[in-house]
Amino acid sequence: MSTSGIEEIALTRMPARPPTLAQRSLPGHTFCGDLALGPEARVLTLCDTDQKAWVTDGTGELRNVYESFAVEPYYPIFVEVRGLVAPPVTTGIGSGYDHHVVVTQVRRAADE
Repeated sequence: MSTSGIEEIALTRMPARPPTLAQRSLPGHTFCGDLALGPEARVLTLCDTDQKAWVTDGTGELRNVYESFAVEPYYPIFVEVRGLVAPPVTTGIGSGYDHHVVVTQVRRAADE
């Protein structure tokens, strides 16, 4: 099958709307959006749906990456990460969010 044939098949299978966080339950899904970290927040606002998710850093490097771009706490930076959709956080500050993403890989980051 030609490359263009593969692209055409992939395009016809794409949903009319971007998948919601609940639909992204397959391991290793790629998320992109604005990340804001601070003493009372670890929030990813997805670029394709504007949904907000509480973030858990499964890499141990997310804060360092964030601090290399952010000029102050809560300053949004663009990130592309791989991660898993997890059950919502039930205690603490994160419990105010309906969605929860566990980051397993930081692919790229940039100042907005």
